[in-house]
Amino acid sequence: MRISTPALFNGSLANILNQQVEVAKAQQQVASGVKFTTAGENPSGMAQVMALDQALVEHTQWRGNVTTLRQRMGAEENALASAGDTLIRVRELTVQANSAALSSENRQQIASELTLLKNQLFDIANTSDGLGHYLFGGTQDGSAPFTDTAPGVSYSGSQSVRELAVGEGRTMAEGDSGDAVFLRVADASGGNTDLFARVQSAIDAMLAQPGTDAARALNQIEFSESLAGLGEAIEHVSTVRASVGSRLATLDDVDTRLQGLDTQLQTTMSEVRDLDYAESISRLQLHTLSLQAAQAAFAKVQGLSLFNYLR
Repeated sequence: MRISTPALFNGSLANILNQQVEVAKAQQQVASGVKFTTAGENPSGMAQVMALDQALVEHTQWRGNVTTLRQRMGAEENALASAGDTLIRVRELTVQANSAALSSENRQQIASELTLLKNQLFDIANTSDGLGHYLFGGTQDGSAPFTDTAPGVSYSGSQSVRELAVGEGRTMAEGDSGDAVFLRVADASGGNTDLFARVQSAIDAMLAQPGTDAARALNQIEFSESLAGLGEAIEHVSTVRASVGSRLATLDDVDTRLQGLDTQLQTTMSEVRDLDYAESISRLQLHTLSLQAAQAAFAKVQGLSLFNYLR
């Protein structure tokens, strides 16, 4: 059978090719589960997907930082709790030693225990996070920040601490520097003394052996000042610990907010990119039927055995 015109032949063939493209596209979508995979298929949709992907990547980084901060601050809170308990025990022993009923030997025994507690406080100040970093070293946390020397405890860490991003334009400090926690403790006269010196003053008061009434009166003043200083030290550690607790609570809020935003982003991503299987399968069936119809029509026009077979 001869075709009537070249236009009829070409039109029928173009219709078959177009339907084959649509069938292949629908099959690929059903197989992949997404509406498009390239910008050419959907420029605006792909741009939106890329923006959503970038936002999710940023959120993953922020949530990772939240986890790091939570671990560091949790470790710091535990260390501060131990430091507070140590200082409370120091104060209890100082009160116990401030009694005329105790002998010089009794006071020396208590002073020995206080020395052990001072060493314990020193070890707390040099607490490691278990990964080669020291909690109270600030940004210079690669080595133990505190050194016990003859004049007193010295600090080799930094006064600054690292800041980690937890949101758009929002950062939080990893913790507190050892300088701020252990050395800069305000006293009643407006100055600063360190925690170790306050424990040492209690030890010195206990080891004193006043032989006169005047010396005993002075020793009593030293005990009173030591107790006052220990009270300030305990309050200072408690304040820092409360600040850490508040920051941990803030981190919980940040994490909850990021989880909620991630859910929203993923929902939007699904709406933009993910396939509606019921609609896509129906479209695939429609294009398949249209292709079959086009092939049948072309076979009738051409009268070719191949198309007759496809029918």
